[in-house]
Amino acid sequence: MAYDFFPKSKKDIDDKLKNKTQKYRDNCSKVMQYLQSKYPTIETPINIDTSKSENSPINVVRAIKGSLTESQIMLNAKVQQPFKIKFGDGSSGNRGAQNRGNAFEYEFVSALEKWREGNLDGIDRTVLETIEGLDKTYGIGEGDPKAFKVDPEGAANNRRPLTFNNGIKVSNPNGTGTDVGKLVTDVTVRWKNKQGIDKTLYLSLKFESTVTFFNVGIKTILTKSEIQSGNITNKDGLALLDLFKIDPEKFCQIFNGELKQGVKEVVTPKAGLKTLLETGIGHNYHVIHKMPGKIKSYKVDETYMRNAARPTSQEIFYGGKGGNGKRIDIVVKSATYEFKLNIRDTQGTDGYPTRMMCDFKYAH
Repeated sequence: MAYDFFPKSKKDIDDKLKNKTQKYRDNCSKVMQYLQSKYPTIETPINIDTSKSENSPINVVRAIKGSLTESQIMLNAKVQQPFKIKFGDGSSGNRGAQNRGNAFEYEFVSALEKWREGNLDGIDRTVLETIEGLDKTYGIGEGDPKAFKVDPEGAANNRRPLTFNNGIKVSNPNGTGTDVGKLVTDVTVRWKNKQGIDKTLYLSLKFESTVTFFNVGIKTILTKSEIQSGNITNKDGLALLDLFKIDPEKFCQIFNGELKQGVKEVVTPKAGLKTLLETGIGHNYHVIHKMPGKIKSYKVDETYMRNAARPTSQEIFYGGKGGNGKRIDIVVKSATYEFKLNIRDTQGTDGYPTRMMCDFKYAH
């Protein structure tokens, strides 16, 4: 079985888990109801593998991980011990529209609205310091308070496919060039300044230590049939491999299971890689990155984007860093980030690549 039961009510839990003890059902309900009350945008905050014993943990969706610890949830929900929870999104990924408004987004939106009203009660210290920093940088506290609006927009989940005209780029369907503010915004703040001029600030909210800049489909570019034949002929597929200096023969061998031991290569980054990374990062937004014990807050303008996207080194791992997977990992470093790009089967089907993902962590 799997974590595929996503209850919305106490009745759902009592009906589905009628073979479990009343204590277990009550604990499940307490956790669910506590999280629903704290984060109304998350309709199904828990998921349960009904085949597991009561000694096994239930899942709390990962969207909440950036705001609460497991022990805090257990304490605030007033569960009866023994009972276990862990963070996990369940077998369906729990990425339905009802859960795209994640916990930190809800917390930050609520804090912004309370702050503008002059009510600081209950606002986390690090969140308040971040909002005050935004006010210092952009003046979001100026003008008529009635003109102040905060719109959660994390549910948009816009697609950004690759384009191959004048270099390989991550597309921008909602803007022009690398101006991706409207595209990547999770929370949009609107207000009028002292002169009564309308102002807009796009906030990109991120969580934990490793996060993603882009995740693009490539299975029509690097096709299963060409990989199986050992001969990549698609011009866009060849261009993508060439951009990363990936050997097409080794690429096919990895996904065909013919290269039993991974190969690591250190290469000099090509000039076009900076273009790809610039379009993946973009500009005209502000990052609010929730990390353990702190929030990293910074403006992403064109200067920041260009500096952050300038590669200083590149490594290719055929078979991944472990050397025996059906994947290609590319590690690119700049002065700002360590990018980890991987080409792999993200759907868990036949092992042939479906997507290319670009994660990052900070260089310092």
